[in-house]
Amino acid sequence: MLRGTNRSPGEVIGTVAPKNGIATIEKIAINAVMAGAKPEYLPVIIAAMEGLTDKDYDLLHVMASTGSFSLAIIVTGPIAKEIKMNSGIGFLGYGWQANASIGRAVRLSLINTGHLWPAENDMALVGRASSYTFHTFAENEENSPWKPYHVSLGFRPEDSCVTVSTVDSGFSGLLPAPVFGGGAVRPWTTDGIMDRIVKFISTNREGMTTWRRGTAIPSPMKYVLMFHPEFALELNRRNFDREKLQKYFYEQTFVSYEELSPKEVASVQRRVEAGEVPADRVALFKDGLKPGGKIPLLNKPEDIHIIVAGGIPGYTFGMHYFAEGPYKPISHLTKRIRGATLTKAGR
Repeated sequence: MLRGTNRSPGEVIGTVAPKNGIATIEKIAINAVMAGAKPEYLPVIIAAMEGLTDKDYDLLHVMASTGSFSLAIIVTGPIAKEIKMNSGIGFLGYGWQANASIGRAVRLSLINTGHLWPAENDMALVGRASSYTFHTFAENEENSPWKPYHVSLGFRPEDSCVTVSTVDSGFSGLLPAPVFGGGAVRPWTTDGIMDRIVKFISTNREGMTTWRRGTAIPSPMKYVLMFHPEFALELNRRNFDREKLQKYFYEQTFVSYEELSPKEVASVQRRVEAGEVPADRVALFKDGLKPGGKIPLLNKPEDIHIIVAGGIPGYTFGMHYFAEGPYKPISHLTKRIRGATLTKAGR
């Protein structure tokens, strides 16, 4: 397994919650063997573990919470095609060794290095959706009209990256994980899907009075939206790119000052005064707290992450979680894959 990377077996990647076991390249490789991974998958697994053990990533909450949260592990860039990850029809299903064993290797690394066990320190009340492999898939760059997701974050097109994101598994009660439209049976329209996404994000106004950093409900939500290729292509024909879509959904979910309850107004004021609003958005929030003003339901447009995934036909659906974790500030992070020796990408 270690033939897949040029990184030293003893290199420390980080500590794994909840019991802070030390993750090394060698330990990750051992778990990759048990997961049935190929050596060329190892750099992808390492990058995922680098994200999850980053000092600012809130791994403790997803590992131990009663809320039964899960993880999305999203691979972008040329290595995904090289190791034959599935990004099309069935991308969250069985039958794809790369997807399944990469997700399983990450899961085993978290269990065995974090010293995790259900009903002892993993307190997910009903378990977790996709608890064996998480939601592990690749971006469908071939059928996407837009630049790859990692490029939108500032990485180079030739880079390969892994994004890890804490997401609701559908059991926590935050919001149901919705399908917005698509498929091969029922007709769908682009406007219909857009309207359902706006409605879904708007539903999260219910949490506005309880957002408080350092608590179980620390912040507004972030969203990971999977657009099926046909929907993305139609949006591109309408001159929408990823950045325009982020701005559109952000602005369409503003709440007018006149609609806010006194408790909601007080909560937003407290967040502004406590420094819980991004610095470049403070003026926007202050202006919104006046008659005729509007308050956003998200911290910033970039909290809407758009990935093209699935086949033709396909479905557009979403996953979500707090933009911040209760214990640490990050719940969504992208790492560049490096050190690969058996693939052209990720070196």
